[in-house]
Amino acid sequence: MSFLQKELDAMDSSIEKPLEKRTDKILFTGLSQTGKSSIIQVVFDGIDPEISKSIPATVKIKRKLYDFSGQILSVFDLGGQLSYLEELYSKLRKSVFADINVLFFVVDVTKLEEMKKVKHYFDRAIDNLNKYSKGAKITILCHKTDLLKKEQNTKISQKIRDVLDIRKSKNIKIFKTSIYEKSIFTAINRSLNI
Repeated sequence: MSFLQKELDAMDSSIEKPLEKRTDKILFTGLSQTGKSSIIQVVFDGIDPEISKSIPATVKIKRKLYDFSGQILSVFDLGGQLSYLEELYSKLRKSVFADINVLFFVVDVTKLEEMKKVKHYFDRAIDNLNKYSKGAKITILCHKTDLLKKEQNTKISQKIRDVLDIRKSKNIKIFKTSIYEKSIFTAINRSLNI
């Protein structure tokens, strides 16, 4: 049994779920340094965006329960380092991708040179969802748009939509986001139907 599998098993047994409410499993994934942990801390923990900039990269996987607008969410933050993604997307895919309600795939819009890797892991995430969570909602967050020039910002979501080849899928939502704007709250709320 791998170290990450033991960690996942420990997470399942260490957090008690409230019996009176259904718990939705929410998964944040994407390459390293895309802003996944900052999004979670700003939206769910109420951390100031400036403080969230100093958050270290997620190592392996983190899970935390939140009561978010009356909805109980089990939020998973997957470390984006390639060695972790490889293990999480292959050997541990059933544990990670089973029973997902919403998958947030975060893309750093300032690193378009990584789009080949982004597409590779996006396709694998979709394949895993199709096997283990067919009804899951999928949201792509085109994140860190505050760092783009205005003319770049207007075309970025279409570019990412084209690269990830999601034109045909009505099941996938795409949002331009920043932790410094209400766009991130809008994207999360609409994806969770709040």
